[in-house]
Amino acid sequence: MLLFGKVQSIALSVIALISMATMCGCGPVPVPVSDPALAKQLLEETLENWKAGESWDSLQKKTQPVYVTEDLWRARCRLTNFSVLGEGELMASNIRFRVQLKCTSLTGKTTDRTVNYLVTTKPALTIAREEG
Repeated sequence: MLLFGKVQSIALSVIALISMATMCGCGPVPVPVSDPALAKQLLEETLENWKAGESWDSLQKKTQPVYVTEDLWRARCRLTNFSVLGEGELMASNIRFRVQLKCTSLTGKTTDRTVNYLVTTKPALTIAREEG
């Protein structure tokens, strides 16, 4: 497992800021809930970028940056196919998606796996693979 890097630090900072915002002031501040349709579109576009061979950190340089936490992509595994299963489910302010991935490692080994991604569309665009 890779150590926390810049992307993880940014994602954790966003989560910490949201948490602090809810604790300050007279009453609870509503946490912005992510848009499910936009979250699914963002996830599919991001996985297509991976499949097309783009680097995970290139998405941070877009006009509207996307922060991605995916160790397989960082390890330069090639995504050869994916399938988003269902429309996702609301998890706090995130949308959780179950995704089937087919990846090829640098050594040429192909693996199929099913993983969960947490996608946030507000206040920032983030995609993080859920561990476990």
